[in-house]
Amino acid sequence: MIVLLIVFFSILTYIGLVVIKPLITRTIVGGLALILLLGSVGILTLHMADNYGTKEVTTTSQSSAVYTAGDLSAPYGMIIKSEIGQNTGNYVFVFRTSATEKTAQVQFKPTTTTILDVVDAVKKSADYQLTSRQKPVIITKTVRRVFFVNTDKIIV
Repeated sequence: MIVLLIVFFSILTYIGLVVIKPLITRTIVGGLALILLLGSVGILTLHMADNYGTKEVTTTSQSSAVYTAGDLSAPYGMIIKSEIGQNTGNYVFVFRTSATEKTAQVQFKPTTTTILDVVDAVKKSADYQLTSRQKPVIITKTVRRVFFVNTDKIIV
């Protein structure tokens, strides 16, 4: 919508400064259209550069327990981790998601079959942390940007 406003104000500026003949009307219409055009471009620039009009919303959810990647009869649990790349702090893990699974599965492996999957994979990461919990759990933290006001979605 903001792009359409920029196009409209550009055309109105051209009409106001070039097509209209009376000097007073040309000055008023052209000047007002130019101010509105500059304001629209400024708002678009602020939105693109500084996420103007949006705020970060963080949601946290906790999943069910994580089960061992090792032998089910072992008295201890095990999660296998492997870092993706070098010094990235992003990991894939191998564990069971239920006690009845026969083999452990790779978890948090990014899918890269299409370009859209690659873009989404860059935005996601997995990490681990040692805690005093008795059983491991998966805690998912999602950070999204949302508009302050719903009408801003229409404009930008």
